[in-house]
Amino acid sequence: MRIVFVFFLAVTLMACNAKQQKSKKPLGTLTPEQMVPLLADLHLVDSYDKQHPINIDSARARLENYKATICAAHKTTIAIFDSSFSYYCSHPELLDPIYDEVLNTYSRMQAEEARR
Repeated sequence: MRIVFVFFLAVTLMACNAKQQKSKKPLGTLTPEQMVPLLADLHLVDSYDKQHPINIDSARARLENYKATICAAHKTTIAIFDSSFSYYCSHPELLDPIYDEVLNTYSRMQAEEARR
């Protein structure tokens, strides 16, 4: 009985440690303020790509090229963006406000375009 208790205690401690490590923000993670314009630009490019279809392999290559260009324009790398995006995806409570701001960005862009 004691062995079973020790086993369950060990499993519980490992699970708690894994959860604690998951919540740590990786070094170099982009801030929400940095993620908003990056995501807005990436989703605009993705939308454009979907409206102008080409074969799937060319589309993927073109999207990766756009992604690298957008990341460079925002003074970051694809690896840092991907790592940051993965972190925020695993923390939806942090990702939701980011996407709220992305939508606000699009609303401002649309209003600005309507004034022209």
